Amino acid sequence: MAARTYLVVRRNLIGNPDFPVLYPWRPHIADQDTSELRGKGGWLGAAALAFVLFVALSGATQLTPLFPTYVEREILSSFTTTLVFAIYVAGALGMMWVGGSLSRKYGRKALLGAALASILLADIAFYFASGLPLLLLGRFLSGAGVGVFVAIGSLAVIDQLDEKYSEGGALLAACANVGGLAVGSIFAGFVAELTPRPLHTPFLVHLALIVVAFGALMLSAKTLANDTDSEIDYSLPQIPGEARGVFIPSAIAAFAAFSVGGFFGAFVPSFASEELGFTSALTIGIVSSLAFAATIFGNIAATVLPERYAPLIGAVVLLVGACTLGTGLAVVSLALLASGALIAGTGNGIALQSGLNAIKRESDEENETEAVTLFFMIAYSALALPILLAGVVQQFFSLKTTAVGFAVGIALMVAVAIVLLWRQLRSDA
Repeated sequence: MAARTYLVVRRNLIGNPDFPVLYPWRPHIADQDTSELRGKGGWLGAAALAFVLFVALSGATQLTPLFPTYVEREILSSFTTTLVFAIYVAGALGMMWVGGSLSRKYGRKALLGAALASILLADIAFYFASGLPLLLLGRFLSGAGVGVFVAIGSLAVIDQLDEKYSEGGALLAACANVGGLAVGSIFAGFVAELTPRPLHTPFLVHLALIVVAFGALMLSAKTLANDTDSEIDYSLPQIPGEARGVFIPSAIAAFAAFSVGGFFGAFVPSFASEELGFTSALTIGIVSSLAFAATIFGNIAATVLPERYAPLIGAVVLLVGACTLGTGLAVVSLALLASGALIAGTGNGIALQSGLNAIKRESDEENETEAVTLFFMIAYSALALPILLAGVVQQFFSLKTTAVGFAVGIALMVAVAIVLLWRQLRSDA
C-alpha cells in the first residue's frame, strides 16, 4: 500500500522550481509499512495539513514583491538581492536532502512542527531586518522550513486518508502547494499596499498565520511511525547507467526550467519596477506569479501527451517561452513578458513532468529513487547558481542587458537539451 501511495504522489505532484515535488528522498521512507497508522486523520486531518502546507509555502514567495522597496530604501542592492535569493535555495536544498531520513527518525509531525518554527523565526527576522544580515538569516530559515515541506509535506497530507482516497489527497496537496506559492507574493503585495509599513506588516500577518497553522497541525494524525535508531542518510546519488541517455538531456531541460523560476523570483520584480514603471507591490506580485500559475497547465498537459515525445515537446515549448520572455525584456513589453511567463511556465511543467517520467521509465527499480533525487538536486541548484552569476554580471551591465542575456542563456541551454533529446529519439527508433 505504501508503495502504491508513492507512485500516486510521483504521478500527480511534479511541479515548477518552487512547486514542491513530493518524493520520499530515500527508498526506506516509501517502503515503510504504515498500514496501521495511515488514514486515521481523515479529511479533517488532510484539510488541516493542507492548510499548514499552504501557509508554509506562501512564505517562500512573500519577499518577491518587496524586493524593489528594499532596493529603493538602499537596504539591498542588485547583487545582494541575488545573495538573499541564493541562500534561500541553500537552506531548501539542505533540508530536502535529509528531510526523508529525518522524518523517519523523528516522525513527520514533529519535523513539520520544527519546519513551521523555522519559518516563524524567519518572519521575525524579516520583521526586524534593517540590513543584509537579518535578511540572509531569515531567507535561510525560510528555505530550510520550506525544504522540509517539499520533502514530506504532501505525503503527510495524503497519508491522512485511506488508500482509496489517495488521488483526492494528492490533488488537495497539489492545490495547497501551488496555491501557497502563487498567493504568497500576491498577498504580501496586497498587504504592503494597505499599510504604511510595507516591509514589516506582511511578515507580521504571515507570522499570525503560522501560529494558526501550528494549531491546524495538531488536528492531524500521526501517520508514520518514527525510528529513533535509524541513521540519517547523507550519501550522494549517482546517475544510473541504464538511464544516462535520457537523464542528461532531461536534467539540462530541468535546470533551464528552474532557472526561469529563479529568474522570476530574483529579476522580474526589479525589472517591473525599473523598466516597466510599476510602483504597486501588488502588481509586481501578480506579474511575478504568472510562471507559477502556468506550470500547473504544463503538468496537466504532460499527462495527455505521447509519452515518448513529451520531453521533447516540453523542451520546445520552454524554448519558445524563453525566446518570448527575452524579446519582452528587450523591447520592454509587458504583454510579451507576461506571454513568455505563461508559455515558459507551461513548458516548465511539461519538461519536468515528462522528463521525470522518462527517467523513472528507464531506471531500474533499485536505482529509481536515487536518479530522481539527483534530478531534483540538479534542478533546484538552478534557482541559485545562474541567479548568482547574473547578479555578478549586473555589476558591469544594466538590469535590462543582464535580464535579456539571462533569457538568451536559458534558451541556449534548452536548445542543447532539444538536440540531445532528438538524438535520443532517433537512436531509440
